[in-house]
Amino acid sequence: MGVKRARGQFPLFLTTCAVTWPAVRGAGHASQTPGEVLHLLSLSDGGGLPVDVETAARAFGSAYFNLLRRGADGSLRLSSDHWRLDEAIADAFRFVARDEAAPPLTVNLSEVERLVWDRLPRQQVSSQIRFVLTNGDVWTFSGAVDESALPDR
Repeated sequence: MGVKRARGQFPLFLTTCAVTWPAVRGAGHASQTPGEVLHLLSLSDGGGLPVDVETAARAFGSAYFNLLRRGADGSLRLSSDHWRLDEAIADAFRFVARDEAAPPLTVNLSEVERLVWDRLPRQQVSSQIRFVLTNGDVWTFSGAVDESALPDR
């Protein structure tokens, strides 16, 4: 059972999580928000390959990526810019946008809990590198990841 959308269906759980929050609260810690539990459910089920900072930096290559930010509160924001890794230093990843007027974007590694690579079932060319942040947010860079930089799967 689910809710119809243009292409496929959303699982009923995802469409009703706000209503059934007390029923799924056992999926995570009692102090977690519904958004945090959804992140735990989607990223804790073996969905993705953990990667280290050096591997992630190589996997970004020189391609531009879409950026999707899912907040721990369940919010969702898609950046209108396309981002390329400009610099990976000891404590941060710095990205530049294709649009030169856009300000640079910095991800401080002290705020990153883990990095994960994954490919969604229908993706054939693109895949994503996800920054799971310590505050519960997940930043997903989706595009042409250089998979030759990834460990064997």
